[in-house]
Amino acid sequence: MVYSLKWNEVEDDTDRRRLICCSQAAGLMVNSQAEAGRLQRIENFLKKYFSRLL
Repeated sequence: MVYSLKWNEVEDDTDRRRLICCSQAAGLMVNSQAEAGRLQRIENFLKKYFSRLL
């Protein structure tokens, strides 16, 4: 299954941007805790990387 990363605005307690992994094949949201943890690490990495560029 192929996954793509895209930025979505998510309304939650923190009301901040979250990285959401969507399946291109099925268009399904990934809800598992393992995926959420992995995406959080990817998000943290991207924030650090882009903050260095700015």
